[in-house]
Amino acid sequence: ITEIGASEVTAQPLSTTYPETESPFPVHLFQALLKGEKLDWVVEKATELGATAITLFPAQRSVKQVREERADRKTQRWNRIAKEAAEQCGRVRVPEVRLAASMTEALAAAAGGKLFIADEEQARPLAHGISPQERKGKVRSSGSEDTGPGGLQGTRDTGNESRPIGILVGPEGGWTDGERAQARQCGAQTISLGPRILRAETAAVVALAKIDLL
Repeated sequence: ITEIGASEVTAQPLSTTYPETESPFPVHLFQALLKGEKLDWVVEKATELGATAITLFPAQRSVKQVREERADRKTQRWNRIAKEAAEQCGRVRVPEVRLAASMTEALAAAAGGKLFIADEEQARPLAHGISPQERKGKVRSSGSEDTGPGGLQGTRDTGNESRPIGILVGPEGGWTDGERAQARQCGAQTISLGPRILRAETAAVVALAKIDLL
């Protein structure tokens, strides 16, 4: 208490704590554009599952394309969906949703991290690409603040550094051989999300859920 008046009392917070709702390591979803309202659903569910960033981009087999004049309006809508989803699920950090002009531009945002590309033609489980040390994540300090979009607060990681994880998920038509090669050139490891072929929007949710359970 800093001051006591005739009709009010003024107090100063001594410390701030936040619920441990964030992933122990940053997870960046790179999602190829999907048709209809599927992208809205992916952004919402990716936020609920702890994605720290979401980058959308046109793949060669993407049915949907975003016109340049509508890009800003679409991006604002996706960020609003992410903010509402973060508030609903009790997160302390809102992931930023970006729209990249190409897969090349999207992959540039993955530099410095560990990158995976989900591909139904491969059978390597996701868990094989993440070490036990990385699964433990970083030591987090609840006293430091990191303000995200929308004013929500997030914990800032301190202590042992762990590389951010990026997940590439393709469009309805799947990846082309050229896109697979491009991802490998950027250091991406090809992984399987299970024995069954998943819809593109389902694949994004499954990948993030598997990471959250590691």
